[in-house]
Amino acid sequence: MRTKKPVFFLFFLCLFLFTSLTYAKDENKSDSNNTISKLAKLTYKTKVSKDTNSTFGPVRLREKYEDWDKGLKEVDGAFISYANDRIEDTGIWQSKGALIYPISKRYQPRRDSEDWNKFVYTKLALLPTIKWNRQANTEELSFYLPIDYAISHRVRRERDSSGNLKGLAQWRDDYYFSLSYMTDFDFEGAMINVEFKYEPTVMFGERFKTGSWHGLMDNSNRESTGIVYLLRIIPGLIYSRVLSESAYIDRQEHDNIFAITTSLELRFKLFGKSSPWEVYGTYNIWYDFSGDLDGYSDILKIGSTWWLNDNVGLSLKYEKGDTPLTNKEIDLVTLNLQLRL
Repeated sequence: MRTKKPVFFLFFLCLFLFTSLTYAKDENKSDSNNTISKLAKLTYKTKVSKDTNSTFGPVRLREKYEDWDKGLKEVDGAFISYANDRIEDTGIWQSKGALIYPISKRYQPRRDSEDWNKFVYTKLALLPTIKWNRQANTEELSFYLPIDYAISHRVRRERDSSGNLKGLAQWRDDYYFSLSYMTDFDFEGAMINVEFKYEPTVMFGERFKTGSWHGLMDNSNRESTGIVYLLRIIPGLIYSRVLSESAYIDRQEHDNIFAITTSLELRFKLFGKSSPWEVYGTYNIWYDFSGDLDGYSDILKIGSTWWLNDNVGLSLKYEKGDTPLTNKEIDLVTLNLQLRL
């Protein structure tokens, strides 16, 4: 029987990072000579180079590496959960998340340069990431080396006679290129993956925005006390090759995949951006052009989360579909404890 100790090891690692964050933020409760406090501050604080546009860290704990530069209230965290596996008709413990250490450099053109009229700034980030996923009959341990190239465009905002924004009001492009090595917790199966993803952050007028929370009806203040929504659209391409088989990879050795992917995510808060309660749904579409698999697959997730604070939340979630890359079928109802940094 395979051991599940790695799941709990990763959970306690996440718990240590969260505790470190708490120590680092509360100077009144931390002794500067305390070893734990010193370690915590290394975990939490961003290191800034002499060139103030370059930063190192801090460690991020998220569900996926694409969330590294988002605000805490815009992303899910790593989680440990108890799930009802509807395929095997059994209860299981599971965990999923990503540890990210960003190294980034920001470039801002001078106002007197020709580039000033084209964009406000660009950001280039290297994102070494360890990602794990232990769910039902799925076991994945991945080592990623993604690069994020972000361009924030300079947009001339226009308003109508009532003073409301019209047309394009915000525009940022994030391009992700990633190499990864995926295995399981026993290091038996293995595959290599090359991914390209793109996420736009745009705002049209007063009502439509992608990439961050936005008021559905009223955006007269930053908090938007009414219904707010968060819409994310992330299309991509991926190449994957199986190096060795395992019980957790439902593909043949040397199998190749070249696929187009799209991730759609929609969240709602009914009582404003500061509300701790949110409901959400995500839909991931996958189409393999190589013909080695059935071609089309997808996975649907719907759920609700109550955030106890900015870092800890409790959620109930339903997932059904096929996991990408390993091609394993899942049908789960889960109760989750989430941690995010």
